[in-house]
Amino acid sequence: MPAPVPARCRGRWRGRAWLALIAAAWCGLAPAAAQEDGGAGPATGTEPEPVWEVQFEPARFVAGEPVLARIVVRGGAELSAPAAVAGSEWLPVHAVEVLPRTDGSWEVRVRFTSYRPGVGELPAIDVGPLQLTGIGFLTASVLPRYGEVAPALRPPAAQMAVPGSAALLIGGALAVLVVPYLLVSGALLLAGAGGRARARRSRTRPRVQLERAVQRLQHGAPGGAAPNGAGAPAAPADVVAFYARLSQLARGYLAERLALPAHALTVGELRAALPDQGLPRGLGADLTAILDTADRVKFAGLGAGATEMHAAAAQLVTLARAIDAVLEERASRERGGDGVEF
Repeated sequence: MPAPVPARCRGRWRGRAWLALIAAAWCGLAPAAAQEDGGAGPATGTEPEPVWEVQFEPARFVAGEPVLARIVVRGGAELSAPAAVAGSEWLPVHAVEVLPRTDGSWEVRVRFTSYRPGVGELPAIDVGPLQLTGIGFLTASVLPRYGEVAPALRPPAAQMAVPGSAALLIGGALAVLVVPYLLVSGALLLAGAGGRARARRSRTRPRVQLERAVQRLQHGAPGGAAPNGAGAPAAPADVVAFYARLSQLARGYLAERLALPAHALTVGELRAALPDQGLPRGLGADLTAILDTADRVKFAGLGAGATEMHAAAAQLVTLARAIDAVLEERASRERGGDGVEF
């Protein structure tokens, strides 16, 4: 950027004596008057011509960079700061200060910003009796000129990461991948466990119903739930009713648990069919023995005591539990060894 161009401002001529002197000089009368008065001219008073110098800080500036212009004014009257300076959108003037200097001069500080590259000029600044005009400057551009090689740009900086971001990202990714798997696996396990529990309850329901029905039958039998007098004879009608109900419960259990038409089969037919259901012969024989006793009581008039009746009912419950254990063990082997549960 070239050196700042100094600007000058001429003062005003003041006083009527100067006007008279100029008129006399123009008319050729001043020499005569001087000769007559012995060479003494009229007494006049003048002020030195104001001169100012401009210095910019920084000396070279680009568009958009704040600049301080220091204007030193020598000579002239006392200066004062203006209330405001009318700038423009491309050349706003932020502040103007007027400061006295020790050598009797004045320093005017103008802070401005130039947003347009190229040659520019500050607006007129009124500092009391003096108006500063014609202060030019050169604003450089941040863009390279034609033919100049632009400076190499720095490579992109590495991405900044908050401490712990890696762990947070990894944890989030694992959560997105693992949590759905855990939820689905848990749902499948619960569904499987629930299905197995429902199936188990479905298989054991006939035995549970049998036990409750036999318990009610024993409470209504002669002697109650704990008969007294082993082998004490009971009324024939009570004995027949008890064994008829006991036979009905046993056949109902076999029909529901083994899917056999137990109500339509004779005792001999049941004795032959039970081994085909995978039951040991001993269990089948004991169960058909209870049914055979019930038939002889109903059809042959066989008598029985209260103790015998309660023993037969308890034996039926024990046989039902044994049959359930055998069937559950076989189902467990078919499922792959889940174990027997009751």
